[in-house]
Amino acid sequence: MPKLNRFEWLKAVLQCADLNSSTKAVASALSVQFANDKTGQLNPSLKTLDEFLAGMSLATIKRCLRQLVEFGWLLRTEGRGAGNNTEYDFRAPCNITPFRPKKKGAPATLSTPQKSTPVTEKRLTGELSYIKDQQSKEQNPAAEPDLPD
Repeated sequence: MPKLNRFEWLKAVLQCADLNSSTKAVASALSVQFANDKTGQLNPSLKTLDEFLAGMSLATIKRCLRQLVEFGWLLRTEGRGAGNNTEYDFRAPCNITPFRPKKKGAPATLSTPQKSTPVTEKRLTGELSYIKDQQSKEQNPAAEPDLPD
């Protein structure tokens, strides 16, 4: 199974209506604070989670982790013996559509028209919104200087 992006996973967890706010807070802490992108490890101890989530009791943290496992959002591998930590792995009970930013220079789509001036394609691509040669004399005083008599 390919590794899930931790931010895409968190976005999907936060959109899940079946999870309560405490569970979503624990999921946020796991994905943002404790997930290691380089090694792929996710193994904070309950004590570490308790210290990080200061306003939450240890029983609530355990219940939230259990709920994430039951709903299929986490895989929990229990560590046995000294030096073996409990490990967690991000899972998805459903398909997660990854967020892909648009490429630079791609045309932007607007959902609703604005009352202001219409947005043109060249403004969205970062080009200048005016052409100096087509400016009127009022806009470009350097074309014909207004000298006093």
